Amino acid sequence: MQTYPARNPYIRKKEKEDIFHYSSKKSAMKKCISFIVFIFLLLPGRPQSSKPGDLVPLLSKLAQSKPDTSRIGIFIRIAETYFYKVRLPDRMDSVVFYLKKAQQLNKAFHIAKFQNNINLLFAQHRSELYPSEDPRMLFLPIIDACKKTGDQQIEADAWMELGATIELDSASLPYKLTCYQNGLVLARKVQNNYVELRLLLFIARVHTQQQKYDLVERELFQILKEEKKAGPTIIMYACHEVTVLYMEKGEYDKALFYALKTLKMMGVSGDSYDAGAFYSRLSAIYSYLGKPAESLEWSRIDLEQKMASYIVGNYRKLNDIVNQLRQQAKPREALAFIQEQLRQQKPTDINDQRMTQRTLGDTYRDLHMDDLAEKSYVEMIRLGNQQTRNFPVWDRGYDNVRMGSFYLYRGLYQKALPFLETSLKNYEAYGLFPHLRSVHAYLYKTDSALGNYVEAIKHLKESSRLGDSIFNMTRNKQIEELQVAYKTEQKDKDFLLLKGKQKLAQVQLQHSQNTRDLTIAGAALLLIIAVLLYRLALLRKKNNRVIKNKNEQLQHLVTEKEWLLKEVHHRVKNNLHTVIGLLESQAAYLQDDALKANEISKHRIYAMSLIHQQLYNTEDIKTIDMTVYLPELLDYLGESFGIGRNIRFRLDIAPVKLGVSQAIPVGLIINEAVTNSIKYAFRPGKQGNITITMHQSADGINLVIADDGIGINPDIASAASTSMGLKLIKGLTRDIDGEIKFINENGTRIEINFKPDPLNEISTLANTISGSVQYPLS
Repeated sequence: MQTYPARNPYIRKKEKEDIFHYSSKKSAMKKCISFIVFIFLLLPGRPQSSKPGDLVPLLSKLAQSKPDTSRIGIFIRIAETYFYKVRLPDRMDSVVFYLKKAQQLNKAFHIAKFQNNINLLFAQHRSELYPSEDPRMLFLPIIDACKKTGDQQIEADAWMELGATIELDSASLPYKLTCYQNGLVLARKVQNNYVELRLLLFIARVHTQQQKYDLVERELFQILKEEKKAGPTIIMYACHEVTVLYMEKGEYDKALFYALKTLKMMGVSGDSYDAGAFYSRLSAIYSYLGKPAESLEWSRIDLEQKMASYIVGNYRKLNDIVNQLRQQAKPREALAFIQEQLRQQKPTDINDQRMTQRTLGDTYRDLHMDDLAEKSYVEMIRLGNQQTRNFPVWDRGYDNVRMGSFYLYRGLYQKALPFLETSLKNYEAYGLFPHLRSVHAYLYKTDSALGNYVEAIKHLKESSRLGDSIFNMTRNKQIEELQVAYKTEQKDKDFLLLKGKQKLAQVQLQHSQNTRDLTIAGAALLLIIAVLLYRLALLRKKNNRVIKNKNEQLQHLVTEKEWLLKEVHHRVKNNLHTVIGLLESQAAYLQDDALKANEISKHRIYAMSLIHQQLYNTEDIKTIDMTVYLPELLDYLGESFGIGRNIRFRLDIAPVKLGVSQAIPVGLIINEAVTNSIKYAFRPGKQGNITITMHQSADGINLVIADDGIGINPDIASAASTSMGLKLIKGLTRDIDGEIKFINENGTRIEINFKPDPLNEISTLANTISGSVQYPLS
């Protein structure tokens, strides 16, 4: 027997996309090949292409998309698909992977709606991995962010997810209900009928637990009236909740009707994720109606479904599978199964531990291993006494009735009595009619054995009354009619299926006759096409030889040109180093200002020589990679001035590539700015930092050179300065058509913005997306 009523999470659904859009320009060769393939597809026995899964069109769109806002949406939808639809053990890794991709790309666009959606999925992911965490800490910050950005759609989803993660304890139900009602108000504001009906379904579930059955009935039938707006999936779950409602009220004829309708809607929607719960309900209903054969048949179907989808560590499903094996009189298989799963992974959550001990006790009891059964039951009660969260009253009642019935079975009536009485109070608090009837029957036997005949008679009368309220002739007749109607509908479906198969056979026969005629015509056509293809192949081979010879000649010329360019850059670099050597020789004969000017000139020339050194040392002879160039330049400046540990360089350089026309001015600007900072920004003996950042966006390239020294005088920076360094920085900025700002804020900050050279063919957007590279230089 299963714990009743069990709750299965409602799986969130998004609209599916099943259509691929593609286009391509076909050559004459491709047309011929396509026609050949078409001819062969007409032959009998060819397999038909299968419909792709939900991920296939999304991944196809991702491959074809550009790195813009549309790609962010695709990343999010792929993550949602893995989270809600794909049921694999490692699916969470894929969820995190695509969410991080979306988050990284959104940094360039700063779209609040995307960020709210990403944060919500991250919160759901963490809530599923760590169910013991307080969900309010996860979802309330997202709700606040949605309020600030006016994103009512995501806010409604966040309230719904928060409500879904709040536990089922009676103390938590009011807050759970408040979350759903807040989401409902927002869903109605944005006119999202789908989310509105889902929230109505969740609210009805809470009211069911609060035993407000009349209100629940009105809410569920309000959903059923909106079948077109809701769609088959929501209607399926609404029918399932109506089934639960009538089971709790003890109206099993109505429960059976809606249980069968649930299965019908499952077939319409194609969503069978919770099929096990539906089969289990149907099995329980037939059991309560005294129809063991039908109950056993649905139990067998439920077991097959659960075994097919079982994943190690899912202890609720594990316990369900074991109970189904027990119900089919296979206790040894049940015990072997649960012991093997526990060897692979033991439960860590106290609720999973308690339920597993209960299942072990039931299994040992079936095998008449009473000592082990008692040990498991005692551990179950101990864990239940420690459990303060996620332990609803009906579950407490079930634990107590299992313990009490076990002692009753062993003839230990005095031990059985307190557990059975506690269970009776639990079930009376919740109003579970079939369980109340069973407990009264147990108490009748216990009190009779203990000589409490007055109490025994009371329990016997109550058990009989509940049985009469559940089973009567009228309801039995209605139940039989429901079964006949369901079986008739199934037979009609089978007849239509058989009729369809006959039509299919006729079509296949006609298809075979047509295929024979087409095969003859196709064979002749294929012969003609083969001759044409042969001639085309000879012509193509000849053309390929000519093209190959020309390509080799061109490649030879290109290689020679590249080597010549590299040789030029190498010679220029050597010449510049010769100049540096001459300046160093001249420095021995210079003093004071002349010596300083000599040193500054060496630094400027070295900055230019590094450019030419990179050009002949790399395969790319057109552009300079600033992530390589700038660290080398700063290393040289640090060694030249002997800064040691007093001044540290901090770099944040994106992978920006510049042409020679921009790289040389940028290098000289950085040389001048860093030299000035080293010489004038810091007081003697004081430590400091020089920070250089360089990033590229759609608006252009941003270069910042900043220090935390004494700062520059704003009047000197803005006026026509007599400083050669400042004049050179401003002049070089104009050379690259840039804008420059001098800011005195906790030191000196120079900001330069300029557009990349249009002749530089490097993709600027790709550089932006790939992210910054950090270089911890000292």
